[in-house]
Amino acid sequence: MNAILASVHLSPVGLQNQPYFRAFVCSALAAADAHLYIFVSPQQTQRQLAELAASVPRVHVLPNVANASLQHARYENYLSLVRSRGFEKVVLADAFDVVLQDDVFARMDAPGLYVSEESALSYTLGTQRVNALWVTALYGQETLARLQQLPVLCSGFTAGTRHAVLVYLRRMAEESRWRIVRRVSDEIQRAHGRDVARGFDQGIHNVLLREGWDAATDGAVRPMDVLTANAQRCNGRGSLVQWNHTTARVCRRSGRCFAAVHQFGRLQPEACRWAVRFSLTCRPNTRILRLRSHSSGTERQQHQETTETLPSYCKLCDTLFPAWLGGSNLAWRSANF
Repeated sequence: MNAILASVHLSPVGLQNQPYFRAFVCSALAAADAHLYIFVSPQQTQRQLAELAASVPRVHVLPNVANASLQHARYENYLSLVRSRGFEKVVLADAFDVVLQDDVFARMDAPGLYVSEESALSYTLGTQRVNALWVTALYGQETLARLQQLPVLCSGFTAGTRHAVLVYLRRMAEESRWRIVRRVSDEIQRAHGRDVARGFDQGIHNVLLREGWDAATDGAVRPMDVLTANAQRCNGRGSLVQWNHTTARVCRRSGRCFAAVHQFGRLQPEACRWAVRFSLTCRPNTRILRLRSHSSGTERQQHQETTETLPSYCKLCDTLFPAWLGGSNLAWRSANF
């Protein structure tokens, strides 16, 4: 059996209004014959989501049992779960900005850990301010100096075969317990803000896989065919990312589509970003898109009306969750993000 693991910390009302999480759940169920395990807090949200998912055998809603904030406790939760089950392959994914476009497990054709690498054409560990802060705050300036030219490895999507995932989770849990859980204090949040403080585990992720991983005993580290769309441009001259609005899929310029898409809400330019956001989150939307000339890169003062196609998993979503966490509540559909 294969498994997809994710974590959610949001109020019940917040979850009702969340088109991204809904799309993640349905894309995961549609793309792979795997079980989806979601660790949820607070308790009220966990109960409400468990009631919604009770009729879907492959969705398991679990409480946060680790003694830490959910963002960093997830490694403890995941480790305990994987140890207790006979999963062959595992995906660890962010729940609010990931959709699966294909069976990611079929693309894991050799043992090891599969990672998502952000584009080095845009930035590196040393030049991206927040990633540099995470590494420096946890491991010091000397560590960053050694790694500063390397691409950022994104902790929002990691996958692998059983042995490699167990090694990874054990070390991430140990490092998080030592370096983050004790250190994410009011002082760090005041200095760097809540969102930055929540992401410190990516600093551990990068240092662990660059300097604390032995491929011979832990398993090979392999690139996963996942798009991390931060700072990526789509559908323009020289763009690495192509959005096909007739198939509702995000692909490479070569035509090969990504197995999963992460941070798709950050694509540039704005017209492509909003088209992808609405389509991948199953929100039919007719928009007026500004046209861009591919030859000159300039924007023309004419407009075109277009209706985006929806991914196939949206039909599954409507069948499984017609009400979505609130009776007739359809707030997720009208969310403006």
